[in-house]
Amino acid sequence: MLRTTMPSGKRLVLPNVLVEIRRRAQARLGDPGTVRRRFSSAIAWNILASVVSRAMVLLAAIACARYLGKDGYGRFGIVQTTANMVASLASLGLGMTATRYIADLREHDRERAGRIIGLTWTVTVVSAALATLISLLTARQMATAIIHAPELTGAVRIASALVFLNALLAYQNGALFGFEAFRKLAAINCIAGVAMLPIVLVGVWRWGLDGAVAGTAAALAINWWLNERLLHGECRREGIRIRIREGFRETTVFWMFSLPALLGAVVTAVVLWWCTVLIVRSPHGFAQMAIFSASDRWRLAILFIPVALFRSALPLMANLHEKNRAGYRQVARAHLVLNLMVILLPVAAICAFAPFIMGMYGPGFRSGWPVLAVCCMATVPEALNTIFGYPLIATGRMWTRCMFDIALSAILLSLGLLLIPARGAMGYVIAYLITYSLISLGLYLVTRERAQEPQTAVLSHS
Repeated sequence: MLRTTMPSGKRLVLPNVLVEIRRRAQARLGDPGTVRRRFSSAIAWNILASVVSRAMVLLAAIACARYLGKDGYGRFGIVQTTANMVASLASLGLGMTATRYIADLREHDRERAGRIIGLTWTVTVVSAALATLISLLTARQMATAIIHAPELTGAVRIASALVFLNALLAYQNGALFGFEAFRKLAAINCIAGVAMLPIVLVGVWRWGLDGAVAGTAAALAINWWLNERLLHGECRREGIRIRIREGFRETTVFWMFSLPALLGAVVTAVVLWWCTVLIVRSPHGFAQMAIFSASDRWRLAILFIPVALFRSALPLMANLHEKNRAGYRQVARAHLVLNLMVILLPVAAICAFAPFIMGMYGPGFRSGWPVLAVCCMATVPEALNTIFGYPLIATGRMWTRCMFDIALSAILLSLGLLLIPARGAMGYVIAYLITYSLISLGLYLVTRERAQEPQTAVLSHS
């Protein structure tokens, strides 16, 4: 059996080397309950899930683009973007609400945590169902009057399933983040990501654009079912009973936290979606939309680590901000440093290989590599926007966060109306880069000033 020598001179037999490595790592991180250990574990599992799921999404997107062609992929992109916009409205910002309050209450006020879960679950289901019904009934008007493509009516109707499922998934993920169920959620996301690739490929091969949309919906349905089982299991493990009838006693939570989160999300989602509609209405609209959709997939891929870090940091900060100020500051500093370390390298790499990456999508895409390069550069200020904004979310200052989201939307819409009609996808990504740079600078100035003030509790548990 293979042997190795430790610095102390002791001989260690493999695979005992792996045991020793694990022991030393655990000693460095501390006990499982320490802040460092919790944060490190959350990051590791979130990154694992994100890598697998994003890889599957990119592979499915490349396959769809090569099969549907440039215009067909542009149509698929606008249908998906429209469904995602409506889903973000239907979710009502309740996923973030669930994260914030479950993380804060699950240890010391399980009864109230159960009421908040009941409230957020009920409102999400009702809102998602209404949004789905409206999407079905207005599919023809949406395709004809807004997208200017009546042939997409059938695809928009099928995409109403995406509206329902994405809204429910946003809530489920938020609640599971609050429980810090990162390892189990990572396993589910890996399973759903791996399952999505063959389902979407079969759908697009058999039914074209409609099949691609239906395949995406089927993959989301698998994800929803697995998440639902996990959420109920976490409630049982924590001794929390979901109280649907009593949930409406917690409507104050909606006004204090969910409403500003909703307003910010609604305004931002509508403006982002309207900018994609402007791309479709620009010269060579669907071809430009295809280039943007392909580029945007890589923007999301770059952001998977910052998003994973945010998902890891928010429940910990919400749990620590009143009871452990030193731990709160430790997580905040680690979050900032890690984001800055991990985002610049992939941005540089993708910008360097942008012509090759766009060429993978098929003929006609390669010329759009400058759009990919600028889109990826915009991820830096976008990540900073999240970093500088999360203290406002973790400590409940949601109305301040909402004002920044509204300002972001106003600037982006103004620049989009100015640049997109003439420049198409390139105009949009330039507007995106400028807007997020300005807003992240403003958030930095505000949160730096707040950090210098005496720290006080900002939310009541009454």
